[in-house]
Amino acid sequence: MGKMDKITELVNLLKHSQDPDSDFDEGQLKKGIEVESEHTNHPDIAKAIAKAHLKSCPKYYDYLLNMEKEHGCED
Repeated sequence: MGKMDKITELVNLLKHSQDPDSDFDEGQLKKGIEVESEHTNHPDIAKAIAKAHLKSCPKYYDYLLNMEKEHGCED
């Protein structure tokens, strides 16, 4: 199995990775991909992680960014 096949397999294992982008707020998904890209160099993995967070909390990245500002955790 090639590297891309393994990445695709991993992404497909993540909850909600196959949910259509239109199921999520466009701005939140964009923020989520940016934030999760801190942890991976693969945009599909970042998107899948963002979708999982947004499915449980639709404003997850607004809350996260506000919390980081409030507690001085920004880069």
